[in-house]
Amino acid sequence: MSNYFNNYGISDPKDILIKVIEKGIELMTPNIQEILFQSWQDYAKAVIKMYADNKNSQIYINYLQFIISISGLPPYEKLKTSIEYLMEIARKP
Repeated sequence: MSNYFNNYGISDPKDILIKVIEKGIELMTPNIQEILFQSWQDYAKAVIKMYADNKNSQIYINYLQFIISISGLPPYEKLKTSIEYLMEIARKP
């Protein structure tokens, strides 16, 4: 799967995680709407799926469980905690 990332000029799969985090940070306003958060979350899930296919499929399963655990939070809190979660994934070797 590493070739998949190389085909798109991404030498380190973590770079794509960083892009997702950066996009999330751009959206961080206290009044973010649920629909906008959900669009970002869909994007993040797709990227995590690709990343997990390259690294460890458990990463994707854990992320889906995390999403369920924060489902009752307001959109801003979901975005904030999702970004923090993705940052933890990106920090791991």
